[in-house]
Amino acid sequence: MDLRNDLMKVVYAFSGIVKTKEEFPEGAKQHIAGTTTTSFTKLESFCAGPYMCGAKPESGDFMLFEMLDQHSSICKSIGEPDILDSFPKLNALHAAMKAEPTLASYFASDCYVKWAQNNGLFTHFTGQGADFVYGPSVEELVQP
Repeated sequence: MDLRNDLMKVVYAFSGIVKTKEEFPEGAKQHIAGTTTTSFTKLESFCAGPYMCGAKPESGDFMLFEMLDQHSSICKSIGEPDILDSFPKLNALHAAMKAEPTLASYFASDCYVKWAQNNGLFTHFTGQGADFVYGPSVEELVQP
């Protein structure tokens, strides 16, 4: 949870660490160089491959995928090299999850492609670019 909790301090103003969207790029760079690198180094050493515990994804792999995906997206948005490139096992886990046939419809859906990664009303980072507009509530059923 340290990684997730520290990310929340960067993407939301509530903690007072990154108070504005203008401060986000520098705060994100510090987060990537600090907590993210430390956490990814530990996780890389535990990863059996292609998932954390072996050949099939377990429940924890989904939470980890979200963190890998968001951090990769953050790197892209601030013009930094993808942090996953420094961690081959985690990069492989991320790729394996995206290649799971049972998840293909999810990864092609609007809720993955177009929706905010974090609460679009309050966050410094949605994962959708500076022109992202937080729209009305919708319901989307993703068929496997």
